[in-house]
Amino acid sequence: MTIILTKSDRKKTIIAQSLDQIKTDLAYRLPASEKRILLVDDSIEVRFSLRRILRSAGIHQINGTNNGVAAIQMVLNMAQNDTPYHVVILDYMMPGLTGMEILDEIRQSGVPGTEKTRFIFLTGFRDQQLEDAARIAGAAFILDKPCNTTKLMAAIG
Repeated sequence: MTIILTKSDRKKTIIAQSLDQIKTDLAYRLPASEKRILLVDDSIEVRFSLRRILRSAGIHQINGTNNGVAAIQMVLNMAQNDTPYHVVILDYMMPGLTGMEILDEIRQSGVPGTEKTRFIFLTGFRDQQLEDAARIAGAAFILDKPCNTTKLMAAIG
């Protein structure tokens, strides 16, 4: 028997899977003031805007970078120093490494602490193939650009 999900049912399933996934990560139930977040986007305007949103929500431990190589190094260094990022927000489409390639590199590193970091993708190019690949790679949420503040803060937790 084949079960065909409606678009609405598929969204509900994805949301339920994301909620199950985040219950085991570092950011779950952590107060905003204690969260460490890395913003990875090639647009300085996007990083600035996200930083303002996060600060207004009480999150002050925020780092940012505009490229994938630096992002990978920052995530691995923080984890090796036993202060891993709780959340990494990645632009999906950037020059050089894409968000997916960054996430794959971090996951393949095997550095303790990175397996419990919550990864959130931001994209202006959402489609089903991207969504499926991001979920398989370990992204907890995929959000559209421009990013809705409520959805962003819900994804961060």
